[in-house]
Amino acid sequence: MKDLYDPAALKQATWAQSGMVLDALRHACDSLDHLRILKNQNVFNFCAIPATMAIATLELCFMNPAMFQRNIKCVFFLRSFFYFFTQ
Repeated sequence: MKDLYDPAALKQATWAQSGMVLDALRHACDSLDHLRILKNQNVFNFCAIPATMAIATLELCFMNPAMFQRNIKCVFFLRSFFYFFTQ
């Protein structure tokens, strides 16, 4: 795992972490299908906001070599956007 942080192997590390992101995104459709069957609005909000944040974070991580130098996070306005439209 430490090989991923070696600056000489940045290209290979980027491809490897993008493969992991794609593997995680394979499950996105299933998680969205589960959200679709929720009937209680409060439960939906509780589950949907973290799910959308996770998918948005995966999008930020895909083919992003900066992931090896710093933490990748969704910015505040994106969280506010999701919160606003689920109220």
